[in-house]
Amino acid sequence: MSLKVSRWSLLAGCLAGGLMLLVLFSLLQVWKQRVQDETRTELVGQLGNLRARLESELNAVIHVTDGLVTYIMFNPDLGETEFDAIASMLMERRPGLISHFTAAPDNVIRYLHPLEGNRAALGLDLMSHPEQSASVLDMIERRSTVLAGPWELVQGGLRLIIRTPIFVPAHVAGTEDDRYWGLVSIPVDMQRLYEAAGLGYFERSMDIAIRGRDGLGARGETFYGDPALFRRDSLRQTVTMLGGEWELAAEPSGGWQAVTPVGGLWGLIWLISLLTGALAWYLSLQGQRLRHSEVKYRALMENLSDGACIVQDGWLRYVNPRFRDIFGHDEELLLSHQLSDFLVAEDRDLLARLMSRVIADPARSGPLETELRIRTGDAGHSYVRINLSAMAWEDGPAILATVSDIDDRKRLANQLLDSHERLNAIIRALPDIGFIIDDQGQYRDVFGGLDSQLYHRGQALIGKRLHEVLPLELADRFLSVVHKALETSSLQTLEYALSAEQISIPPKGGPEGTLWFEGRVMAMGARVFDRPAVIWLAMNVTARKRLEESMRLNARVFEDSNEGIFITDAGNRIISANTAFTRITGYEAAEVIGRNPGLLSSGMHDEAFYQSLWEQVLLHGRWEGEIWNRRKDGRVYPQNLSISVVRDGEGHISHHIAIFSDITRRKEAEAQVRHMALHDNLTGLANRTLLRDRLTQAIEQARRDKNSLALLFIDLDDFKPVNDTHGHEAGDRVLKEVAQRLRAAVRRVDTVARMGGDEFVVLLQALEQEDMAIQVAEKIIDSLSRPIQLNGQTCLLGASVGIALYPRHGEDHDSLMRAADQALYQAKSAGKNRYQVAGY
Repeated sequence: MSLKVSRWSLLAGCLAGGLMLLVLFSLLQVWKQRVQDETRTELVGQLGNLRARLESELNAVIHVTDGLVTYIMFNPDLGETEFDAIASMLMERRPGLISHFTAAPDNVIRYLHPLEGNRAALGLDLMSHPEQSASVLDMIERRSTVLAGPWELVQGGLRLIIRTPIFVPAHVAGTEDDRYWGLVSIPVDMQRLYEAAGLGYFERSMDIAIRGRDGLGARGETFYGDPALFRRDSLRQTVTMLGGEWELAAEPSGGWQAVTPVGGLWGLIWLISLLTGALAWYLSLQGQRLRHSEVKYRALMENLSDGACIVQDGWLRYVNPRFRDIFGHDEELLLSHQLSDFLVAEDRDLLARLMSRVIADPARSGPLETELRIRTGDAGHSYVRINLSAMAWEDGPAILATVSDIDDRKRLANQLLDSHERLNAIIRALPDIGFIIDDQGQYRDVFGGLDSQLYHRGQALIGKRLHEVLPLELADRFLSVVHKALETSSLQTLEYALSAEQISIPPKGGPEGTLWFEGRVMAMGARVFDRPAVIWLAMNVTARKRLEESMRLNARVFEDSNEGIFITDAGNRIISANTAFTRITGYEAAEVIGRNPGLLSSGMHDEAFYQSLWEQVLLHGRWEGEIWNRRKDGRVYPQNLSISVVRDGEGHISHHIAIFSDITRRKEAEAQVRHMALHDNLTGLANRTLLRDRLTQAIEQARRDKNSLALLFIDLDDFKPVNDTHGHEAGDRVLKEVAQRLRAAVRRVDTVARMGGDEFVVLLQALEQEDMAIQVAEKIIDSLSRPIQLNGQTCLLGASVGIALYPRHGEDHDSLMRAADQALYQAKSAGKNRYQVAGY
């Protein structure tokens, strides 16, 4: 009998020790899970911050290409100088991250900036490259930006290549469809990118891996960190950018086990379990103590702070009071259902898989833990954490499940994560840099100001006071503004100038020179920090200040310019005109505001002229040339006019700028010069040059019209005695009179020219009959034979005429001139004062 009691006592002791071990193990798992949950929530926030920083840096770099791509689209024939100038300007926007710019017409690298250190890439055919050709084909097919790499470039260095295709618009390329020009690539220095995103800082507390080579996200290769992180229960975030995505994986440094080191607790757990078993064995020897132990064990389960239940074949066999409270049902209802009946539909398969693993191999699977959602009223749900362990129940396998209500904590964590994400997004979106400064002038926090072209990094200011950082006068002014904001609880604004040289803590990077800021200061809540403080937002308004100064200078230039200037809106209505405009046109600015510039039209140009003009303006953004316009008093005058377009940020025409000058005097001078170059200075008749031009044109016209023309060579008879007797001044007056009589003897369409001395030539065009040339020759001889009054005396001259006919005597200028000259010689040889036709 005593042996039987001993056996039952030993069995009771073992059972009690095992149950205690199980309970303590469950409690340990709950503690571990709680610690890991808190760690997970913290790491999710940090990983989200890293993701946001990577997205911000990458998308900022990707958008840098817009200016270069747009310029090449409309200037596909750009040269290396243009490319270098644009690339140099764009690199200043993201210094350090962008190692160089590459342009590849027809997918062959032709342009590089800077060239130094990157020459090895010149001439590289990307379509033949074993690693990069696939992304180039993908880019052309998608007609959008793609990511390549990170790859090790031929010139050295690990770079992420951002490629953007360029399709020249049809109207620029002169083709029916857009023409593929090539691509623009920006290699991003991955090490600089990691530094800009603060990757090293985040790796202090967690192990990080990144995959998604070529922007393929979870489908891409791992290019940073340990690839094994993606095969473990790690935290995940997706980095989304134009052209693709990456996937981040992270877990605490040293793994999740390092978060909850429990090595020392196991000895205590085993000790407690052994003591419990020994106590149970001892109490089992006493029947009364055994029954009391059972009561205590049941009380333990009944009073657990977590819910507990036993599940067998999927059905609930036992539930403690806390379990009933968590699930919101009475014991009778719970014990008539399976545990999965109370879960949301999406979580039931997960529970079934975990329970199957626990029952199938309890030794290998051990306790399993997960988060589930249980159904609540009105189609809602709440979060619980459940821990599953195998056990025996009534001689059959069963599962002990402990349930923790984590709904408040889970929802709070989600809210905190959402709030954290929203706050980070707001800070990233802020164009300003922000400071939190307390009433003693101490910097408590610095945020925003991520654009290094506008702001310096201000983290070094935290903990410093205004008077430790700024010049005395400026620090006093700032502290006064802080106190006023705190006293009045109203918004305070101020403008101030500041340069990096004035700050006692030299900032790293950022803009140089004196900058202008607009400060907005507002008191914060009393319990934000341990003492009163304000939030100070500082916007860099240097560009606005410089623009205002530039606008003042431009307005001065606009008004003081000697050239007329007027500006029209997109609808071509005049919105502004300067003083020179009024001086040249006669119109006051108020008279033309709101009117179309067509009111200045002279009517001397046809519709085709204006249509061509505006086509050039729309196509090239500019037109320059000469045009005739009309003043207010009706007088027409010539202008030198330049029209340029101004486009808004979306590329639409917003204004036209017209600059013009009155070139009346220049045109008159040009006409006088042309006249002097083509006419005889004494008589005003055509000279040899003009005669040659008109004779050549007349021959072409006669050839087309199949008619004839005549060339008359005229030489004055007895002109030399006039010069000898009366002098050269008198001789000049005689030559002028001869010129007038020759003009009167021919038609308006005919040409009279002086060859030099007393030799003249008459060109008769469009002769219906060749005898008409003889009639004109007789008329000329008769006219020149009439007396000329000179200094009160009568002067008598004569004229000899040689006639050459087209096409009988020649079909070009030189042959007709020789024939007419020979005919003149024959006329003089025959006795003067007569005509002679060539060939007779």
